[in-house]
Formats: sequence, C-alpha cells, structure tokens
Amino acid sequence: MRIIANPLYDSVFKALMEDPETARGFLSILTDL
Repeated sequence: MRIIANPLYDSVFKALMEDPETARGFLSILTDL
C-alpha cells in the first residue's frame, strides 16, 4: 500500500486518528483494494 505525501491525505489521516471506528473501516477498505 502506497502512502501519498499530500495535505489531503494528511488531513484525512488526522481525522481517522480522531475516530478509531471510522479508521478501522477505512483501513479494511484500503486492504481490499
């Protein structure tokens, strides 16, 4: 999985860290790609 250094991704990452439940769902989607 590639992480793109991008302000958008950074803000999304921070938002996910504040909401662990969403983070788990998001990571499961990423791992399915």
